[in-house]
Amino acid sequence: MKNTIHINFAIFLIIANIIYSSASASTDISTVASPLFEGTEGCFLLYDASTNAEIAQFNKAKCATQMAPDSTFKIALSLMAFDAEIIDQKTIFKWDKTPKGMEIWNSNHTPKTWMQFSVVWVSQEITQKIGLNKIKNYL
Repeated sequence: MKNTIHINFAIFLIIANIIYSSASASTDISTVASPLFEGTEGCFLLYDASTNAEIAQFNKAKCATQMAPDSTFKIALSLMAFDAEIIDQKTIFKWDKTPKGMEIWNSNHTPKTWMQFSVVWVSQEITQKIGLNKIKNYL
């Protein structure tokens, strides 16, 4: 199942790249992308920041719905933390012995296990170390 999702996503990216290279206006790619997103609730926008133009879209109405980024933000957060040299591959996040809601979170963590188990308290700690102003600059 997991490999199928990765293969479908790779196919989708190839199709999006083809559309991007040939499109001059936004293209609804729902008919092409629907089988690739089967069984998921999501959306996709291909946006060219250099021209401020939307290139392709799938389930645009869903993309227009405001949602919390949840665990996806930790990807950007990890890039910020590595770039700001707040963490490196050898960093150990020390658990303060306070129960954190999930058993797997109740231990020390590394950058790898932080990502693997979506350890919220590590994300909060990193966010505080980076600071709101620096995060705004990154975004």
